[in-house]
Amino acid sequence: MIIFLLIHLGINIHFAYFAPKQEVMEIAKVISGERVASKSAAADETKELRRAILEGEISPLPYFVAAKYVEEVFDSLTKDEAVKEIATSEIESYGRGGFQFNGARVEAVNRSEYDYSNTPKWVELEAQIKQLRALQKAIEDAAKAIPDRLAATMIVTEDGEEIVVNKPLRKTSTIIKTTLPK
Repeated sequence: MIIFLLIHLGINIHFAYFAPKQEVMEIAKVISGERVASKSAAADETKELRRAILEGEISPLPYFVAAKYVEEVFDSLTKDEAVKEIATSEIESYGRGGFQFNGARVEAVNRSEYDYSNTPKWVELEAQIKQLRALQKAIEDAAKAIPDRLAATMIVTEDGEEIVVNKPLRKTSTIIKTTLPK
């Protein structure tokens, strides 16, 4: 399947610089059930890919594209309610402990969420938190709007409090953004 995905993306697996056939085959073996899916196997695969990239044997760029594509496919699939219902039913058919596939344990578990809105003090605190977050957002918006020629500005809250807002410190970093066409 991974080979199909890479070919579908236009990644030519015959040119070793772009996508080494051996690495693609190892990932495909996990999906097909021929290779154990474990954290240590993933770490080994990552280590080998990293080595090949650092030594200039392969380009990392096709892997970013393939990773984004696979992420889109599987994120959509695992969030689909009908698919989750079928998967849950199948998992439950194996019994209480779920089942194992390629070394990975697959089970349906219950997740709990708690609603504290029946406790008056909690509701009061939640309201205060919302007010504080709104004030924080107003300060952030004011700070971002400070012209370059100024170092600070002042805002006045609804209750008349004057707040000095300094120009924010900007921190930047480079990320790799992968955008798939529609």
